Amino acid sequence: PPPPRNMGWCARVVGVTATLACCVVLLAVYRPETVLPLKVRLAVGLLGWQGFARTVAENIGHRALGAKGTRSRDAYHDLVQTLADVDTQYLVPSLGIHTETDIAEGHRYALQLLATAMEQFMFCDLSHPEFRRMVNKERKWMGDNPDVVYYQAQIEHDQQYVVRGRLIGEAYFSLAVYRAETRGAFPAGTVSDIMDVDLKLNDDGTYEVYVSPERPEHAKNWLKLEPGAYNIVARHYFENKEYATHDPLVQPIIHITRVNPAPPVPALSDDDMAQKLIWMKEFLAANTVERPKPDITNTPTWFSLTPNKIGQPAFHQVDFGKKTGGFGALDIAYSAGPWKLEEDEALVIKVKLPSCRYWAVALWNRFLQTLDFRHRRISLNRKQLTDVTNDQATIVVAHTDPGPGYNWLDTEGRPGGTVFFRIVLPDGDMEMPEATKIKLRELQTKPSAKDKAGKEEL
Repeated sequence: PPPPRNMGWCARVVGVTATLACCVVLLAVYRPETVLPLKVRLAVGLLGWQGFARTVAENIGHRALGAKGTRSRDAYHDLVQTLADVDTQYLVPSLGIHTETDIAEGHRYALQLLATAMEQFMFCDLSHPEFRRMVNKERKWMGDNPDVVYYQAQIEHDQQYVVRGRLIGEAYFSLAVYRAETRGAFPAGTVSDIMDVDLKLNDDGTYEVYVSPERPEHAKNWLKLEPGAYNIVARHYFENKEYATHDPLVQPIIHITRVNPAPPVPALSDDDMAQKLIWMKEFLAANTVERPKPDITNTPTWFSLTPNKIGQPAFHQVDFGKKTGGFGALDIAYSAGPWKLEEDEALVIKVKLPSCRYWAVALWNRFLQTLDFRHRRISLNRKQLTDVTNDQATIVVAHTDPGPGYNWLDTEGRPGGTVFFRIVLPDGDMEMPEATKIKLRELQTKPSAKDKAGKEEL
């Protein structure tokens, strides 16, 4: 029997619709400007129809199910959470951080750590290592020193490397290999080290140091690698009138390469990015929320716990040895103590300058960072001292300038902090600095250099 009249009508509607759809598709393919919005046409032109369809599908999935799970996204969220934990778990009164200034400085410190982690891990390529600045005048960490240019290179413990360079007048230079449980963790100790006097130089004055698990037969200089070794730190000490870290003319010459060259780095993958973010998170946590709380029973002998007193100078390894944590150099003696001063007070420190390769004193904040040496005198080496007699010098730690003739260390107006001495390769005994707190007005006015010159002329 003939189909119902309404069925014929439906068939005609379907046919017309299909025809119109085919026309739209043909126009979209051959004349897209007639039927597609501008943004869609641009997307199709850039991605092609297949890429455009995938983008639309991914967008629908994102709106319906949320962000796509990836390893790098998980690691990124962990890093962000650790940064939040620094604020809620590290910048707390139980660790002595309670004033507005303390908290603000803690936030700056956290972001400086993040910048350091970016420099060390985000931009590093283990197959093509390079030396990068550990600290600079804005990014400070772990007891920096304005007289020292620090470099570090991330390495692998089972590879072979060669470090090449040339000394440019350093007061002291050393290379040290450190180990840690993971790449982002706090260093667990020193694997091997070498300093300038032990370097065997080439005829042209350059040096080569091989870094490997086994010593090459032809190597003049060698640093041993062992499991856990993860980076090399280069220390370039300068004892100049100007701070080396702030002097653009001071550019140490040092370079590292793999003995067996690696192929070009492949394009960044999800796993690569995730690993870099994990190292950054570990580094940030190791220097803040996971750092052990201060233990006064384990304080080194060279650090005084009495305010306004300085500890007896001692070498780093005397208290800790090579197999314990930290970045302390094994050739350097330290002496330190806290200052605590009111606005009208000063800490007068009398020191006997030892015979050594380098000597300096600096002021730190609670986060082991030097104060602002770009605009203030917060550190003094022997070439920066004035009024030295028979290797005796007097240093004044105060909030305001005591006047000409004094070796003033500027506290920035801070009520407290750390006075920190470094003595590189001392020859003989080291005397403990004698510190006395007095009223600032008790300091006698000294004649200026101009007045002294006038008297000598008369």
